[in-house]
Amino acid sequence: MGKCKYASRKTRGVYYDDIQQDETWCLSISNIPPWKDDWLFNQGSKMKDVLIRNRYEKVCNEYVAQLCSMWNQDIAYGWWVNNEVGGIWCYGDFISLNMGDIVYIVNNNIKEEDVVNWLDYVSTAAIYGLSCPNLKSWVNGCPLLSYEDIQKLQKTKEKDGLQNR
Repeated sequence: MGKCKYASRKTRGVYYDDIQQDETWCLSISNIPPWKDDWLFNQGSKMKDVLIRNRYEKVCNEYVAQLCSMWNQDIAYGWWVNNEVGGIWCYGDFISLNMGDIVYIVNNNIKEEDVVNWLDYVSTAAIYGLSCPNLKSWVNGCPLLSYEDIQKLQKTKEKDGLQNR
């Protein structure tokens, strides 16, 4: 593979960022001025799809950046699963959030500690076949098993596991 060469040019009144790599040209519309969006939007469904996807990915990445800023975390330790921006975003070893949860966290200024506690409860509840509350229900105080009840379930499961050997 050759080295990428970046060049900006203006064609038919639209600004493009062309990326040349091994004689293959790709069109990136990430830096098109907002006042050109209407023109692009009317150029056909393929261009419209690219434009919408580009806008969506930009907003998703801005939400993730805001989340990391809120929690004083380095965005470099996070990634989109399968590089699908707007799907599942993972951070570190434990935090995996879908886009809906990220938006809710940022819009409602939810603390990192609350999200970690929710994820811990949900993973424990799933092990014992209990219903798992979504983040919004958790934050709003849905009914939960107490820590003592979860410990009783763990002891019961351990006893059952020993008896079934």
